Amino acid sequence: MLIRKMIRDMLENKLAYVACIVVMAMGLMTYSSMSIVMENLLNAKDSFYSQYRMADAFAQVQSYPQNQLGEFEKIPGILKADGVIKQDFRVQMPDTIQNVYLRVNAYDIHESDRLNDVYLTEGYDLTEDGFLIWLGQKFYEANALKINDKLDLIINGKLYTFTVAGAVQSPEYVYATRNQADFYPDPKTFDIAYISEDLIEKLLSKTGQVNYLSFDLEEGVAYDDVKPILESKLKSHGLINLVELKNQTSNFMLSSELDQLVNSAQSMPILFLSISSFILYIMLKRLTEMQRGQIGILKAMGYNNFQIMLHYLGYATTIGILGGIVGGILGTQLSISFTEMYKTFFTFPTLKNEYTYKYFAYGILISLFFSTFAGIQGSKKVLKLTPSIAMSPESPKGVKRSRIEHIKMIWESLTMQGRMAVRNISRSKGRSAFTVLGLIFAFSILVVAWSYNDLVDTMMFDQFNEVQLYEMKVSFLNVQPADEVINQLYNIDGVEYAEPLIELPIQIKNGPYEKTTVIIGLSEDTQLYKVLDKDKNEVDLSEEGLYLSENLASQLHVGIGTILRIESPISDDYILMELVGIIPQYIGSNGYANISYLEEKTGLDNLATTAYLNIDESKQDAIRKELDQSPYVGVVEIQAQTLKKFTDLLDSYGFTNYIMAIISIIVGFAIVYNSSVISLSERQRELASLRVLGMSVNEVLQIVSFEQWLLGFVSVLIGIPVSYGMMQAMAASYQTDVYSFPAIIGDNAFILSVFGTALFIFLSQVNVKRKIKKLDIVEVLKERE
Repeated sequence: MLIRKMIRDMLENKLAYVACIVVMAMGLMTYSSMSIVMENLLNAKDSFYSQYRMADAFAQVQSYPQNQLGEFEKIPGILKADGVIKQDFRVQMPDTIQNVYLRVNAYDIHESDRLNDVYLTEGYDLTEDGFLIWLGQKFYEANALKINDKLDLIINGKLYTFTVAGAVQSPEYVYATRNQADFYPDPKTFDIAYISEDLIEKLLSKTGQVNYLSFDLEEGVAYDDVKPILESKLKSHGLINLVELKNQTSNFMLSSELDQLVNSAQSMPILFLSISSFILYIMLKRLTEMQRGQIGILKAMGYNNFQIMLHYLGYATTIGILGGIVGGILGTQLSISFTEMYKTFFTFPTLKNEYTYKYFAYGILISLFFSTFAGIQGSKKVLKLTPSIAMSPESPKGVKRSRIEHIKMIWESLTMQGRMAVRNISRSKGRSAFTVLGLIFAFSILVVAWSYNDLVDTMMFDQFNEVQLYEMKVSFLNVQPADEVINQLYNIDGVEYAEPLIELPIQIKNGPYEKTTVIIGLSEDTQLYKVLDKDKNEVDLSEEGLYLSENLASQLHVGIGTILRIESPISDDYILMELVGIIPQYIGSNGYANISYLEEKTGLDNLATTAYLNIDESKQDAIRKELDQSPYVGVVEIQAQTLKKFTDLLDSYGFTNYIMAIISIIVGFAIVYNSSVISLSERQRELASLRVLGMSVNEVLQIVSFEQWLLGFVSVLIGIPVSYGMMQAMAASYQTDVYSFPAIIGDNAFILSVFGTALFIFLSQVNVKRKIKKLDIVEVLKERE
């Protein structure tokens, strides 16, 4: 009997229960999908790293004798040391105008116990004879290459033709990018490659020398235990950077993504489950209060409190089980899409679309916990009543005039329906507060979602229209005489303006805090790279000292006036620089200094590592081809291509904003609708009496509508500062060494979010109107026996 009663009650308000199930399912969908993807990534990472011996520490140097690598293995705590030659070479691709580069690694074909080994997915072994090359799997696939195809590389200004011998994957390049500014993997234009060690030594005339070292530490040995010794031994060999595994670029990007998955899997479900539980709590609380007479009859018939409690818990557990099942099914399916998406970013031999039913089961248990708790809290109060009291009508509550009634100007301007709505809000403070909180949450999510385009526009405009004003960037293989290279660049037909600068790799230390970055040395009258402050004013680089990006300064815990210790591979000793400014920078994290000041501090004299160019775009290809033939040019970067890559990356994340917008609309509708249904159930006699007195359905609806629109207005007002706080939190959580998001919200975002809030209030009112039409006036107005 009680089960039939529960089913009948739930069917009478099925849309309200469905809305509650949807909110709960969305939270569990997030939990299960993120958890499954996280486990897939972790399993793939652990398996790949272990099987192919991912190193624990990495060092980049200018040059180190290969025959001295064994000296590192004598250091307590270091199990093995490996060294290879690595260098970026341009690929001459006839069918593309884009710059295509491969990071070529030396591969010792005679070594069987190597660190950072490679997985040959297709092809055959490298040999000492012939120009054979292994290509990164994604590059191989993106460019539709086949085994034994020919590939042309430009090495030190000369063109060499290689035969594609295979496609490989490496644990060192799970996330393959060329540099920090190029943080989005684009396998069509950049990836890794391997050629035999003997061949690359001959091509580069670097016999017996390496420039990248890897270290495998003994179990239980921390990186900090061996770091000082490694630094001291590598310093004299031009140490450029020394990092542990957690800060290695590929692993850092993978770990950052895993951390975000963990945060999403923990925070988002709790948020949605809390909302759905509160909705369920309010619904059961009102249901038991409305059915107090029925509860009294059940008790008089012999049902005890435990049986009746189980009956009302059935409502909650049914919602919990259904929400858990729907969320688990959706999450499992969504995890497949997410895993496929991550395959485009990360390269693993064992990343599969696998899922385990444990998260499905966990989801149901979690939903049962939240729903059961809500059910107990919502029904326990009325069950304490004795049968005689429960069957008696509830005593009317004392009524006080609301504060707004004392403000005559406002009160007298309200219609009769408006006054009734205001009084109901003041008499149902808990439900009103719940509605406002829910609407604030939904409105704020909408604002953040619609702010994405403004955020992208700001990042792109600041970086590519106000800061990086050059059209082409030329990086040299080694430090070059500034005057000479500029003269040579001007001799190239199509180069209209050239500006030399220094990009100096450094390690900044402030007590226990340290970061590896690049100081860009610019002239004070630079035309092609503007350093701007928060107010978009150009920073005066004539001042002696160092400027840091906000992101970098925050990570180093420094402020203006701090004296920083700077270590560079071109200097045998450290130098000290005063921090004189902190500037916003959304892409990358760099230091900036006047080039003359930097030369004075480092001992450089009229030298350049990079040049910025403005060119005749019609001659871009010819300029690039001529630069490729220079033995001094390492990388040529075309600004328009960089901008396109950046735009493609941000566009790839755009779909998440539509998901967030849909989620906020569903949540907002669920909250407003359930609040309206609860209000209707509490005021059936009142509203039915108004219908008897001659009010039309629309006039009765105006009472509920006015209440909702008023709460919606208050929610928007409060939601504006909450949105700013949410945006600040999001910007902080997504901040990395590679990029940071500006915590800005455009006017369009607020306007669209207001319309969105109005939409789910309107949708809920459509359903409320239908319920008002179905009111059984005669039944509702019957006197209770």
